[in-house]
Amino acid sequence: MDGEKKFVLVIVGLTAIFITVSYSFLFVALWEYRQLVGLSLLVVIILVVWVFLRGRLTEQDLRVARYRYHEEMPLDEKGEPLYWYKDYQPNPHRR
Repeated sequence: MDGEKKFVLVIVGLTAIFITVSYSFLFVALWEYRQLVGLSLLVVIILVVWVFLRGRLTEQDLRVARYRYHEEMPLDEKGEPLYWYKDYQPNPHRR
């Protein structure tokens, strides 16, 4: 595992621990408002999942743009390759 993946794993782990401890204190301190605290926790989880999924979708949309085929193969007027290399498949997620 390279350094970048380890760093991301450490940050995600520390964030999860921080959120767990913070919400534990919130539940204890605001027990009378436990439904609101629980709802806010649910909103935070939904936002994290939404941001993660949106990032994955955006990555798929940009994948063809990241590929530097304009330097390696000729393009037509629309920016599409004039031909495909052997065994090359277009990105199905691209619109």
